[in-house]
Amino acid sequence: MHRPRKIRQALLAFAIYVGATLTSAKSEIPDPTKKWEENVDIAIELIMNPAAPLEEATKAAIFLGEQAEEAEDNATDSLSHKIIDALRYSLNDGRPEIRDPAASSLASNGDIIALEALQKNHKDNRISDIEFILYVTLSPPKAGASFVNDLLDKKDVSDDVQRLAVGYLRGAYTSPNKDPDLPTLSLVVTNMLEGKGKNTASPQRPPPSPLPN
Repeated sequence: MHRPRKIRQALLAFAIYVGATLTSAKSEIPDPTKKWEENVDIAIELIMNPAAPLEEATKAAIFLGEQAEEAEDNATDSLSHKIIDALRYSLNDGRPEIRDPAASSLASNGDIIALEALQKNHKDNRISDIEFILYVTLSPPKAGASFVNDLLDKKDVSDDVQRLAVGYLRGAYTSPNKDPDLPTLSLVVTNMLEGKGKNTASPQRPPPSPLPN
């Protein structure tokens, strides 16, 4: 079932960070005189066209993002497939106003293909640590936990990024109703969840002193 409020919250959360002027996630781009399918096609054309006015393209991206959850639920439908493909394509857009609605909506739905694309963009230094973690932590832990684990396990990150990542994982992995299908975390990340900090190994016993007490 389509729940645009969740997407609105995701969009606004990141808009605050990047300073984008997305004060309303209620898009004005759908023309009530046109069929929904026509509005989708118009929105896709706008986000695919780098020469389109940014304000119109931004509204189009938000409109498509609002349709993402329903489209994911009907992935075999040709129009839904078109929406998802357009949003995935927008993950590589250099304009945060276009990339953010796409990434936020797809991540919120646990779209693994989108999360993998975001991870690649992050590794290629096309998006920052904070942008990557803000997107991934929108996803259900069953989908996003392995990406967060890889980030913490392989890279030194800022305190802000680490807090977001650890808080996201701790909520899922310490819950009394923990999902048994959650991916296994590395020892480094497990230590972080236990408050031991990164790269904290278990203390070893000192060798016995050769001198008498």
